[in-house]
Amino acid sequence: MLRHVHLAPEPDSPKAKQWDFNWSKQTRKRSDDVLIYTYGPRVGYLLIAMVLEPNGHKFARMKTEQDKQMMHNFVAVADQFLFDGQIVI
Repeated sequence: MLRHVHLAPEPDSPKAKQWDFNWSKQTRKRSDDVLIYTYGPRVGYLLIAMVLEPNGHKFARMKTEQDKQMMHNFVAVADQFLFDGQIVI
């Protein structure tokens, strides 16, 4: 299973103010910078990719063949890691 976490925008980014507001209200914090990872209790965490602005959300929508292929590759890496703890690139 792929997971992701949004990274805080740079402090001087126009999006930082919205991030800080959401943080203070304990609502969903979104940015266009994400870490894609997987986790299994037996094997731990594996950071698979870091996707930076402006591609974080565009990439995940998989509207292009390139984005679809990359997501399928990420899933394959995650599945192998969760199955036997190995990283296959």
